[in-house]
Amino acid sequence: MLIMVCLTVLLISGVLVAQETSTDVIESRIVAVVGDEIILSSEVALTIAMLPMTEPIEDEETYNRIARHQLDELINEKLILLAAKDESLGVSADEVDRIWEERWNQIRTSFATEEQLEQALAREGYTLVGFKRKMKSQINDFLIKQRFIEKHFGYVEVSNKEVQEFYQAFRDSLPTQEPQIRLSVISIELEDDTLIDFYVQARIDSIMENLKAGVSFEELAARYSDDSVTASMGGDVGTFTPGLLPQPLDSVAFQLAVGDVSDPLKSPLGYHILKINGKEGEEVHLSHILLKVSPQEETRKSYQIIADQVYEQASSDSIPFEVLVAQYTENPDILQNNGDLGWLSLNQISGELRDMILNHEIGDVIPPIFEMNEFHIFKITDFKESEPLDLESNWDTIKAYARQQKQMEKLLAFLEDFKRDIYVDIRWENF
Repeated sequence: MLIMVCLTVLLISGVLVAQETSTDVIESRIVAVVGDEIILSSEVALTIAMLPMTEPIEDEETYNRIARHQLDELINEKLILLAAKDESLGVSADEVDRIWEERWNQIRTSFATEEQLEQALAREGYTLVGFKRKMKSQINDFLIKQRFIEKHFGYVEVSNKEVQEFYQAFRDSLPTQEPQIRLSVISIELEDDTLIDFYVQARIDSIMENLKAGVSFEELAARYSDDSVTASMGGDVGTFTPGLLPQPLDSVAFQLAVGDVSDPLKSPLGYHILKINGKEGEEVHLSHILLKVSPQEETRKSYQIIADQVYEQASSDSIPFEVLVAQYTENPDILQNNGDLGWLSLNQISGELRDMILNHEIGDVIPPIFEMNEFHIFKITDFKESEPLDLESNWDTIKAYARQQKQMEKLLAFLEDFKRDIYVDIRWENF
């Protein structure tokens, strides 16, 4: 989300950086005070160092302009945290521990030995225990700020007129359309495994009982969801129009009212529990808790043989790809378009599939990829280079940017008003 700016690099990337080194503590100066919290010049310098710049900053005027902007962002973060604490918003220890474990594993595995890790921490002015404590504190603050923003600014309505006005105002500064790839797919779904479904059902029962007991959907998503991308965001998956979600999610999502939580729904990815955050026209804003289904090894091996045979037929053109789609695919959404998935952003495709795509050309068939309960055999049917966004072809993308801009404006307006009741002292002369 656009408004989640300038968050600690440690939390986002798992890279080992520290906001307080032994040298920084001596040399840093206080450049702002927000409530009873201080911001050091070294913190501002760190955020600048981590900005994705293509060229170094060579003149002082440019550096000072960027530094002042980053300082304003850090002040806003402090204000958001204070506002969240005023509402007594909190997060559970389970949520913090879950994300901490992921981030710590990323850091730990980037060093060959624990001794090397401790040496790196020492250079940053930390002991192992001290770094872990600070890391958990940062994660806790991050989640609290995120919860506050989602509660008050997570979804805003934006009219067609506002989208058009946004485009006219920002068209020259909008990012270009990312490279697009067009794929077709054969989907071979494994049969249900009773033992697996029984295990998943136990987790579903626990989630539904917690919901009835008043535990927030966001907390349960962070605790239980197997969707690593959205779990830490309370399960928020964004907005959809009819036809974009797999069945039966697509039908159910548009029947529920705002605030409703669905019964468990099964898709090729596993089981979903949906929450309706908002609706605008034909769009619905969703969160979900995903419980993935992993088949037993023997079942997977038997279907691997089938998938390999289908791949050989598809790649040799002995049987037309569309015929194989109809023969092996059960998903009605895929069958409806003869396997065609339409245009997809190449930059949004990750993992094994992305690696495969980058090593193949238009017309190539990609070897079977196992994802959850299905084998997927993709064919690259077309490719488009990056190009400027235009209102007719990229309406949904531009509307998302317009919504983000409106969210940002509402947040900043709130912070300006909130700032009147908070002691804020900017000491720019100390930078």
